Amino acid sequence: MKLEYIPQLGGYVPYRDNEMRTNVKNIFVAGDLAGIEEATTAMIEGKIAGLAVSRELTGVDVQSEIEKMQRELVEFRSGPFSEKVRNGLERFFTQKTMNYSTKMQENEGPIGKIRPIIECFENIPCNPCQTSCPTGAITVAENINSLPIIDYSKCIGCGICAMKCPGLAIFMIQENYLPERDLVAIPYEFLPIPEKGQKVVALDQEGHEVCEATVEKVTKSPNKTHLVYISVPEGLSKTVRAFRLPEQSESVVCRCEEISVDQIEKAIEEGYTDYEELRRYLRLGMGPCGGRTCRAIAVAILAKKTGRKIDQISLNTFRPPIMPVKFEAIVRGEMKHEK
Repeated sequence: MKLEYIPQLGGYVPYRDNEMRTNVKNIFVAGDLAGIEEATTAMIEGKIAGLAVSRELTGVDVQSEIEKMQRELVEFRSGPFSEKVRNGLERFFTQKTMNYSTKMQENEGPIGKIRPIIECFENIPCNPCQTSCPTGAITVAENINSLPIIDYSKCIGCGICAMKCPGLAIFMIQENYLPERDLVAIPYEFLPIPEKGQKVVALDQEGHEVCEATVEKVTKSPNKTHLVYISVPEGLSKTVRAFRLPEQSESVVCRCEEISVDQIEKAIEEGYTDYEELRRYLRLGMGPCGGRTCRAIAVAILAKKTGRKIDQISLNTFRPPIMPVKFEAIVRGEMKHEK
């Protein structure tokens, strides 16, 4: 199989044409094997390859379906963030592009009405806000790389778009929700989920503290992006874009063994200043995940407490199996060997 080194596609990749066919008869490629992109383009490439294979096996004419998928690829790759991929693919075949809109939302909607504010400023291939809106109030014009625009005359303030946005770039606001209080709805993906009446610390876009806020309502979502409505002092609805819960001393680092930040810091103060010592003393990283979740956090805490750089701290010895293996798999392997 012919391989070419194309840095824009992630390194050595096999030659393929625009139907995902390599130079070897009956071998097609798709997804990361064909070049590193994002998930949607990988799935479209897989569909193209599948259609081309089915056509060769059955003789059924699926050219129109293939061309439709190819147009979708052109649309996805037309944005500024796909320029590198387009340059890489030029080594194989000519790349086309489609126009997209860079127009940003100017109208912020009717004052005093609960409504979404979209703060998406990048031309990326994304449109869940449009596809999830039950009233068709949000449109992504020209192609999927365009910036979304809201028609507030159609908007009912349901907040679905804010929960569906993968970039958490949509917020809900309402001025004068209460006397001298505005309302801000923030997409939230952390645990624990705050409850109505709870006090939280409101933050701006850069994470700076703005004010104290009160949780007014929580709309939970099956996709785990919940919408937390908080009331803030009048005039701050356009400033507050996040919040955090009040400081808690029992932040857990190692969830497998339920070891907290306080326990790690106390052990360091007692003289356990080596990661291996901490691991043996606290059973840090000895749970089912083998430290894959907590190791980096524990090392960062150790570096901060001892004044050392992270690269100056020795990690524990990695011994096989790196991943948990069931005894059943070992027994099967032994039985197979005996035969």
